[in-house]
Amino acid sequence: MLLRDANDEVVAVCDASWNQLYPDRMFQRLTGVARHWRGKGLAKGVKAIMLQLVRERHPEVVMAVTQNAEVNAPMLAINRQLGFAAHRHDGAYQIGTESLRAFLSTRPLAVPEARA
Repeated sequence: MLLRDANDEVVAVCDASWNQLYPDRMFQRLTGVARHWRGKGLAKGVKAIMLQLVRERHPEVVMAVTQNAEVNAPMLAINRQLGFAAHRHDGAYQIGTESLRAFLSTRPLAVPEARA
């Protein structure tokens, strides 16, 4: 789903996919709104239209699967308003190279044993 303004600039986008291996579900990936268009309800609008289009084209779909960062409060609110509910909470962790280097500098270097 792609929404453009009168100048043909992208305003909002919503991406979803359907796979015949899982005919009862669709996977919604990206919902995005150009920065200067935010706060106008466009994300909720394009996502709702996308869900409606999926329903029309694939009536066998009974489940929509999406993922959302816990820190993305606006998208969490939209998903709740549209009826999405948390199914599972996953975590993604990262460490910067400087922090990793500092941690590793406190550990002895592991040397593999020689085999006879």
